[in-house]
Amino acid sequence: MTWRLLVLGGACLLLLGVGGQCKEQRNRRTVSFHRTQQFGNHGKVLSRPERDTIASPSPTFTACTLRLTPLEHRVLDQNTHETGFHGDDGSSFTVTWVGDGTGVILVLSTVSAPLDSFFEGGSSRLYRSADYGKSFHDVSHLINNTFIRKEFGLLAGPGNSQQVILTADTPVLDNPGGVIFTSTDAGVSFKSVQLPFHPAQPITFHFLNPEYLVVISIDGGLWLSLDFGAVWTKVHEGTQSFTWGSGITLFFSFSPKGTVEADRRGELLLKRTEDLGKTFTTVIHSNLFSFGYVGGFLFTSVIETLGAPRVIYVSSDQGDHFKQGPASLRLHRAVTGGHRS
Repeated sequence: MTWRLLVLGGACLLLLGVGGQCKEQRNRRTVSFHRTQQFGNHGKVLSRPERDTIASPSPTFTACTLRLTPLEHRVLDQNTHETGFHGDDGSSFTVTWVGDGTGVILVLSTVSAPLDSFFEGGSSRLYRSADYGKSFHDVSHLINNTFIRKEFGLLAGPGNSQQVILTADTPVLDNPGGVIFTSTDAGVSFKSVQLPFHPAQPITFHFLNPEYLVVISIDGGLWLSLDFGAVWTKVHEGTQSFTWGSGITLFFSFSPKGTVEADRRGELLLKRTEDLGKTFTTVIHSNLFSFGYVGGFLFTSVIETLGAPRVIYVSSDQGDHFKQGPASLRLHRAVTGGHRS
């Protein structure tokens, strides 16, 4: 099977071999594509074939059908490049730009399998381009040909950090913690890092400082790293969701009793830390359903009466004081923005 990646003047468009479509877009730099994966031997060991082919440019090109001027056609032709990933059997491709003006594009190919199947001797595939998508090279050996968690994606740091994180698909029962691969040079090299926990979600960068990372573990622990994943510290338990606020302020909701589906019943509390987990302040003491931080405002959705619409409270000072939102903001839907586990 051949996947084709078409780069048009700085924008990535993935042309799929079979039944593919764009499913999600994480941000302006990253987009994922999926196609239906066919498994002929249901329930049997599934292996990915050996890498006997290398990504190479395709000789064919489909001209643009839009009405363009001759000059625009020349510019488009000069900046359009198609690459075929021959023999790649991945069911999901994630494409991301790394850094600003670096010309680096990373493509992660992963496989989806039935729940009662397992893989043996296979891996995800990682491709890298350093010339704005004109050519790609298979660099999967840099991550030890490891399976990567598709749902955790390909994470690139903010701005021009050139930092990248990949999360390995590590069995929970056989390992004390997960494994991530980190890069500080836009994917030229990767370092394997053993985690003291299993992440329940994609790791989140601080929006300005790519050294600061935060994630929730499968047991509800809130973990922070201040050195790009080299060392991790568990700062709280029973965490449901979190979001960065202003500066290094971090807001997170938690269940003091650790009860199941406490978030759905509005039994959460909201805390903040302004010193990266050293001290905490309780912002909402009870009945929190959800929260979000947008444009300097902290929004909270609170259940005051069971069966009644939730009430919105808004703070403009990092949660020191709240004002109740107008009646039009009393929604049955939750305020979104926090990263849920």
